[in-house]
Amino acid sequence: LRTPLTSIYGYAQLLQMGNISEEETYEGLEYIMKESKRLNKMSGEMLSMRLLERSCTDFVKVNLNKVALHIRRILAETLENKQIELVESFQTEECQGNEEEFIILFRNLLENAVRASREKSIVEWTAEQQENGYLFKVKDYGIGMEKEELEKVKDAFYRIDKGRSRSEGGAGLGLSIVDTIVKKWNGKLWIESVKDVGTTV
Repeated sequence: LRTPLTSIYGYAQLLQMGNISEEETYEGLEYIMKESKRLNKMSGEMLSMRLLERSCTDFVKVNLNKVALHIRRILAETLENKQIELVESFQTEECQGNEEEFIILFRNLLENAVRASREKSIVEWTAEQQENGYLFKVKDYGIGMEKEELEKVKDAFYRIDKGRSRSEGGAGLGLSIVDTIVKKWNGKLWIESVKDVGTTV
């Protein structure tokens, strides 16, 4: 939290001095807005994690196509900008769960997958019913991870590429939130990844 706050304060001080060009003023204001947005997202993620840890989940029937449509709308601009195709394959349309938590979980997984993907790539999202529950997969063909990174990636605030994550607004909380939800559901979270090949969660 300190890093964006320091940046916001620094640019506000610069603007207060007043002896800067119009272009520098615009750049300063744009940076303040960008960092404020990042702080807002980060605080929201932190709050979500705490609420998820403390709340009880009532399982009801959830329509996966409805969840997918909602997430597609959220990610539409990002998918279009990187020209990434999101390919869905649901062997079951309905499953037991919590719609709001499904949206939080898959939004985080898909945002990560898109962020890690190269332009004009695809991201696969599958769901199937098994004997003891459901198996969900999100697979990308992007930058992948080293083994050492894989061991830390679920830790809160851990970011693989700090520079890229920072520029794209990531706080390193996405997989921690996913892990919290999966544990609440008495599920298991597996991550397989190969550097420069891709990642499957």
